[in-house]
Amino acid sequence: MDGTPAICQLVRYQMTDIQVKWAYTGPAALELHAHAMAPVNELPIKRVVSASHFIADLTLPYGEVAIDYLNHDR
Repeated sequence: MDGTPAICQLVRYQMTDIQVKWAYTGPAALELHAHAMAPVNELPIKRVVSASHFIADLTLPYGEVAIDYLNHDR
């Protein structure tokens, strides 16, 4: 490898066959981590408005490419 990006895509996933076992809304915390291509950790977190927690059986099929950042024909 020469260090150049080979894949740089935003991928969309949609859960299917969802069987919720348990769910509630309640308190939560948000932690943002540094990333070389998207420094979201620099965004200020002012407050967490709400949170939903759940346990479920589900299928996460292959995703579809929403944006291909290396495709120069867009």
